[in-house]
Amino acid sequence: MGRAKGTAFFHDEQYVKQTYGPETWAQIVAAMPAAAAEVRSSIVAVGWYDDALLVQTLRTVEDVLREREPRIIEMLGRYAAEQDLTRIHRVFLRTSPSGTPSAASAALRSAGMRFAGSDAVHRIGV
Repeated sequence: MGRAKGTAFFHDEQYVKQTYGPETWAQIVAAMPAAAAEVRSSIVAVGWYDDALLVQTLRTVEDVLREREPRIIEMLGRYAAEQDLTRIHRVFLRTSPSGTPSAASAALRSAGMRFAGSDAVHRIGV
């Protein structure tokens, strides 16, 4: 089983609280299995956790919010990418010093097309 850094667990909680309110996050935690909710409540940014907990969290978020937002997982992914890519990273990825698309930007676009079957880089706002 893989491991996920504690910071990976914060974006979904932040997004849900900001978008739907803290009561919706409480509803999500209440819908999780008790053991998962207990671990989830004690996560720290510098810790490492089973990625199964992250999957369980995302499944529960989708179960609770699917009716309100059918694309909730995509929205969470977009939010996490925006939080993880700092402004300077975005500038670096978009253009080179000459103002043309950077090599990093082109490489990510190519990888997105090759591995996701579409231009995944544009979907995260790069």
